[in-house]
Amino acid sequence: MTSAAARRQETAVVLLFGENRRSQKATAERQLGPHLRRNLRVLERLPKTIRKEAIVAIIAATMVLLEFDVIELLVDGWREHHDLTEAARHTLAKPASTELVALATHSITASQQPSIDLFVNSKKVATIAIELAVQFDISAAVAGVSAGMLTALHAGRCDITATLAIQGAQAIQKNKRIALPGVVSLQPGIRLLDEEEYAKASKARAAAAAKPSTAPQPETVRIDEISSQQENRRTQPS
Repeated sequence: MTSAAARRQETAVVLLFGENRRSQKATAERQLGPHLRRNLRVLERLPKTIRKEAIVAIIAATMVLLEFDVIELLVDGWREHHDLTEAARHTLAKPASTELVALATHSITASQQPSIDLFVNSKKVATIAIELAVQFDISAAVAGVSAGMLTALHAGRCDITATLAIQGAQAIQKNKRIALPGVVSLQPGIRLLDEEEYAKASKARAAAAAKPSTAPQPETVRIDEISSQQENRRTQPS
């Protein structure tokens, strides 16, 4: 039996500025500073004495906005795949079951578009548009679905391309390959369905528990295959 390894979060900050927490800020300032000086026109209207401070503050705010798990964007795309959502419904209705869904080679593109308000002396002088576009190219992966949720990713490969744009101009682009040599656990699971469907299932289980007990149903495993496809999504930050 293959043991499941816990998944380490792949944040946008890590993708763009590296895994070393101590050096991320310096890397971000080194890579984004020149871009902001060239493309952020509002800086020209600021006194020279505070331009550097403004750049550092904008970069710090950008890093806060990028501190989220990009795999959530991938799962958002997978929520549109019929076979995955059907597997979620089947296993939600039968919690003891597990279904394995083979994911043929496919791509998903998602983006987030937050913004930063820049204040000088308590007066807003600009709103700075940030866009992070992430493309996922997935090959030979198998998704494990239990209790209505994505609970594991089996052997496969995911190539991630993250592109950060500020005020409409590309500031940085990075690529990373995530290999899944065994089983990567996503416990306690990532929801694939709407909240309403989980609420209905919970009520149904409560009603069934109130009835006289019957013989338990055996566990089941089913394997489906998703056909190759290209999925494009744009998601807004919550």
